[in-house]
Amino acid sequence: MSAAISGSSYVACALSLALSLSASTAVADPPATVPELPLFADSFDRVLVTAATCSAADVQVALNSAPADAIVTIPAGDCDWGSAQVSASGRLVLRGAGSGLTVIRRTAPVVENNPTFLISLDCATGASPEVYGFSLVGNDDLQSDAQRLDDVDNGLALRGRCRDFRVHHMAFSKFSNAGLTLRGPAQRGVVYANTFNANFKCQPVPVNCLGYGAAVYGDGTQPSLDLGSAEAVFIEDNTFYDNRHGVASNYGSRYVVRNNLFTSTQRARNFAMIDAHGRQSGTTAGSRSWEIYANTLRTDPPSMIAAGIGLRGGDGVVYGNDFGLIPHVAWLSNEACSGTYPLPDQIRSGYFWSNTWQPIAGYGNNAIEIVSGCAPYLMEGRDWFQLAPSGYQPYPYPHPLQRR
Repeated sequence: MSAAISGSSYVACALSLALSLSASTAVADPPATVPELPLFADSFDRVLVTAATCSAADVQVALNSAPADAIVTIPAGDCDWGSAQVSASGRLVLRGAGSGLTVIRRTAPVVENNPTFLISLDCATGASPEVYGFSLVGNDDLQSDAQRLDDVDNGLALRGRCRDFRVHHMAFSKFSNAGLTLRGPAQRGVVYANTFNANFKCQPVPVNCLGYGAAVYGDGTQPSLDLGSAEAVFIEDNTFYDNRHGVASNYGSRYVVRNNLFTSTQRARNFAMIDAHGRQSGTTAGSRSWEIYANTLRTDPPSMIAAGIGLRGGDGVVYGNDFGLIPHVAWLSNEACSGTYPLPDQIRSGYFWSNTWQPIAGYGNNAIEIVSGCAPYLMEGRDWFQLAPSGYQPYPYPHPLQRR
């Protein structure tokens, strides 16, 4: 079977591969478990505000009454938020009783251009929020086909110029758009010790396919390339299962994805577990950089073939990853491979080395596969290389902001 991919199918918001399957057994979602919460907070002098219950109204009251840099606690409970969204400044700590103890559910359908997040925190120009210790559950199990066509529910959003943020010990599941959205200029922080399960929706045009565990977006402008620095969103030590894309990016984003476990299922097998968009239109930038290393990529069932890493723009490094039944280390493309080289925000400096990977019969022997029609724009030795870049050093692991 050929592993070639048409440019048009790639542009349709997917790394859509014609992958053969050797098993067809349905796979249930794994338990949404995360490690135990840390025992101690970093500060003893913050104001503590506790919501009366985990309801949307009570949580919003608590957030409204909390001074800057307070700790706002959501108590244990299983609360239906319907279509409600709560919002607050990002200058706070928001914590639950534990991901299995504090559960917040989106149960009503929500449509684009309405408030679609369960929780939205605004960092403005430099807040450092910390969010941990509860579960957010989308409405996918409750939707009719007609409702799902328009539905774009999301979990948690950190918006604006969030700096040194932390999102950890959370569970995000069954959102049609994204469990976690990080969107703004020069965002910097760490996402760790979370689970992202079954965030997936595929519907006919115009909605098409959505579904991301974590979506990393800039503000549409293109920052400088700064590999190996702290100036990125770090996604490490998480578990991703049955998401359309475990991690997706766009709009001038910079991310580091390291030491995570990604597992693709039958319905998600044609979409990259780790993704980066390129420039889609006009002057809005595509992804700026990606550092993808020390991850494990698997399929469920293990005998199934699935897509792994799909990169449509930006620059960066991919190394030291361990692949299961994945035909290539990475598929490279652009949003549309037409026009004069170089295309806006296309890959110009991609490095790939020391990945644990084996070719699969019928898919060729290329560790790096160029999507059909893109070969003139993405040439080995000019735009991408199968070696380590001179002088590259990764940022220290674990991230210094982690609290175990």
